[in-house]
Amino acid sequence: MKKNPFFVFLGFTLIFTIQSCKEELPPQSIDYRSTKFGSGIYIAGNSGFPTVDWGSEEGMFLLRGVYQDISIHAITGEISWTNTLPLGDTKIQVIAQNSFGQVSVDLTITSVMAGKFLGAFNTDPNSTVLDQTGLEMDFLSDGTFKARYNTFLSSDGSYTLSADNTTISGTFTMPGTTTLYSFEGIISYTATQKPSITGYLKQGTSTTWSGYFKVDMQ
Repeated sequence: MKKNPFFVFLGFTLIFTIQSCKEELPPQSIDYRSTKFGSGIYIAGNSGFPTVDWGSEEGMFLLRGVYQDISIHAITGEISWTNTLPLGDTKIQVIAQNSFGQVSVDLTITSVMAGKFLGAFNTDPNSTVLDQTGLEMDFLSDGTFKARYNTFLSSDGSYTLSADNTTISGTFTMPGTTTLYSFEGIISYTATQKPSITGYLKQGTSTTWSGYFKVDMQ
């Protein structure tokens, strides 16, 4: 049976059109198990692998912008953050792209203040010599903490972080008293040095600091 040239041409045209459309699809979606990830201060972590509808062809992942403490695997899309991730929220945008386009998703990685810190203090804010040992500060991510000095455990205290999350301040009372104690310190840490807080203490409603302290994360 002789084939009609018109229908043969039409068939090839349809096949070519379908293949062309199929081959020009950019990534359609990218989904992580959550849009928010979190960990405590000085804890590295990762997001796990995303689910991606690549469209016509698989491509690669990248972050919009450059981050010192956050990276992404170009093939798997897994996001990793180091133990030096700054406190607070870090907002990022992940891009999945192939030859025909890209799709993106916005994520937030949060590092919270949580952990036990041990150290010492003195009663002279002008000196860094710490002669009163046994100071403990146990911070929770909900903004509360307890202070302990040797065997004396404080009632629940509260703390706040500065806008840039580098300074912490708080108040607490010791058992058997109604005296309010206050502190303010600078949080510092590196990839090889655990977080520490150095700052000043005061008692009651005094407007001047009455001592210096330093505690290190355990």
